[in-house]
Amino acid sequence: MALLIAILLALFLLPWPWSGVAVVAAAVWEVASCAGGIWYSRRGRPRVGPESLVGARGRVVDACRPLGRVRLAGELWQARCEQGAEVGERVRVQAVEGLTLVVDPEPAHGQGASASWAARSRGATNMAAPPPSGGRGQASRGRSQ
Repeated sequence: MALLIAILLALFLLPWPWSGVAVVAAAVWEVASCAGGIWYSRRGRPRVGPESLVGARGRVVDACRPLGRVRLAGELWQARCEQGAEVGERVRVQAVEGLTLVVDPEPAHGQGASASWAARSRGATNMAAPPPSGGRGQASRGRSQ
């Protein structure tokens, strides 16, 4: 596109020495942008298929003892967890065997490199503190025991 505009400028508006400069500059720009586009498209190997799931994080939907289901990127998958994982726990995919994910539970709150997003968003300062007791307060927060 830049080359076409430069040629039109060279033919109708620019005097002789500048028309040549504009065409050469536009040609260099076109070659550089094409080369950059080719480089950008080949910069990394595309991740498709089962290998793209390894390392991904999901949440347990049906308890894995050892078989259950996990929600990963909005999809439900059959999962196997040898250590066992309860509903709501975060897990990480270690391998894929057919259509079954082999998962391991992530460290519990406060035991890993960072606390969970939910605890941070609630402003929890002491994650080991027991939940408040009381009949009405529990039900209004949606907690069940």
